Amino acid sequence: MTRQRPRAPGFSLMELMVAIAIVALLVALLLPAMQSAREAARRMSCANNIKQFNLAIHEYAGAHGGHLPPVNFQQVVNAKTGNTAQGSLHYVCLPFCDNQAVYDLFTQDVPIPGAGYQGPTPAGSGYLGAQYWPLNIHTCPSDVSADAGMTITAQPGVGPIAAGDYCINLVVFGAGGTWNLWNTSSPYTIGKIPDGSSKTICMTECISCFPDSPDTWEDSMSWPFPGYSNTVGSYWPNPDQLPGSTNYYKLTGQPGFFLPQIGVDLVSADPNDCQTFHPSAMNVGMMDGSVIQVTDQVSQNNWNYALDPADNQTLETGWNGAGQ
Repeated sequence: MTRQRPRAPGFSLMELMVAIAIVALLVALLLPAMQSAREAARRMSCANNIKQFNLAIHEYAGAHGGHLPPVNFQQVVNAKTGNTAQGSLHYVCLPFCDNQAVYDLFTQDVPIPGAGYQGPTPAGSGYLGAQYWPLNIHTCPSDVSADAGMTITAQPGVGPIAAGDYCINLVVFGAGGTWNLWNTSSPYTIGKIPDGSSKTICMTECISCFPDSPDTWEDSMSWPFPGYSNTVGSYWPNPDQLPGSTNYYKLTGQPGFFLPQIGVDLVSADPNDCQTFHPSAMNVGMMDGSVIQVTDQVSQNNWNYALDPADNQTLETGWNGAGQ
């Protein structure tokens, strides 16, 4: 009589296929949740960047009698040679956001580099050297138009430049034509915002470059660049979109500013606007130092009122479209 060997424990082919199907289903269910969690972490990191930059603006004001930092910084470092360091509001705030070493590195008595200079070493003062120096505090982790803090497109004769994902509100900081002057602060001060600091926007998000737009110097945002030339500095709205300027009515078709683009992609991103890659809301810094989220449900009127510090208009409850 032949004795049968006992069956070895294990899965049958059918059981294995069922197990694989269950694992695949679980992965399909968990993947969106994981992606959502990653994006939530990136948006939180972005909000923290805005918070730190906003605090730097307040610390600058505290050290300068309440005056806001100028849109355009200029410091003569050698009167005999004329060597001058120039930069943005972001640049002048470097010492107030734990970047004193970066400020010192580029505010030097060195000549301006010739056209076409490229490289991470400081061959020129101010933004001309700092344009190759990416900083995490000025880069949103969700910005796919930046690679390791540098724009994915190159400027003519210069190459990729340091990304600047946080635009200062030029209606506040460039008021009274100060956007076009050197070392001149806004007529508003940190303690005197007519409509209230908690109701006035200090900065918005923006992406660092616009690959699908015409190849011009206005199609990038870079943190070190001054704003006077209306080129790649991290500021918004552009001077020609400010109240009373050429395109204030023309571009929007109505009095006001472009509404923020939420969940934008590289194809639909408009260089005339502010925008974010975050899918549901944009982080916005207010003049009181707080950071809020603005959704695509914000109304045109409330967006106009929040950008203008002295329109004597009252924001509605939940004006940002986020039910806050």
